[in-house]
Amino acid sequence: MYSFMVLMPAVCIYLFSQRQPWRVETEMPSRKAGMGLIVCSVILEVIWFFLDKSKEADLATEDSLAIAIGGYLAGVAGVTILTLGWKRVQASLFPLGMLLFLIPIPGGVMDAIEEFLQYGSAYAALGMFRLALMNISLKDLDFTIPNVLVFRVAPECSGIHSTYILLIPSLLAGYLFLRSGWNRIILTAAVLPLALLRNGFRIFTIGELCRHYGAQMIDSWIHHKGGPVFFVLSLIPFFLLLAWLRHRDAKHAKYVSQSPANTDT
Repeated sequence: MYSFMVLMPAVCIYLFSQRQPWRVETEMPSRKAGMGLIVCSVILEVIWFFLDKSKEADLATEDSLAIAIGGYLAGVAGVTILTLGWKRVQASLFPLGMLLFLIPIPGGVMDAIEEFLQYGSAYAALGMFRLALMNISLKDLDFTIPNVLVFRVAPECSGIHSTYILLIPSLLAGYLFLRSGWNRIILTAAVLPLALLRNGFRIFTIGELCRHYGAQMIDSWIHHKGGPVFFVLSLIPFFLLLAWLRHRDAKHAKYVSQSPANTDT
């Protein structure tokens, strides 16, 4: 789930070097904001220490790391503001913000997202089955193909890993290749429907294979190891959307440059 974390510091350093915030003129360091974040950092680390040592707390690993790393990053942000000043931090807010991906998702939040993706994927697949005129029923998360198979959309089939992985490139691509804030929002927001359609299509494909070739297809490689194939397929509409948004950006920039307000009289 979090194997990408080893790359995030390198990504952030690269983006930070591209922005070159040290070239921005700044005022005196923002002591209140910087010290406030440092105090928050100390509080979070103290809370983490006592919860980690307490036998009654019984924190999950993700929850413990979320508090510890969150506290550490708050301290880094505070020191950065004290060192560079708020204007320079604003100039490199996105690269610094990407460090938030170093914080694991707390267990309760992860469970809620996973459940949402399970149900969303199940209903997306049901819609595809209906379009294919397939005789299938869905109750809760259980699909029933009459006289063939009953299978359930398990948490492992929610597609949360590939969805989270696609979220990061969507943010980076928007930041690097798009100018309009709305276009960036559209690209990132598209990750969710793409995730539901991708996972729904995977469920639909497995169901069709079971209907045509038998229930044993539920244990085929396309179920257990086919995730990367469907992830690559979802990149096709993602890159097409990115190309269209870039075209929109270029068209808008050309329109603005040619408008009367931006031409010499």
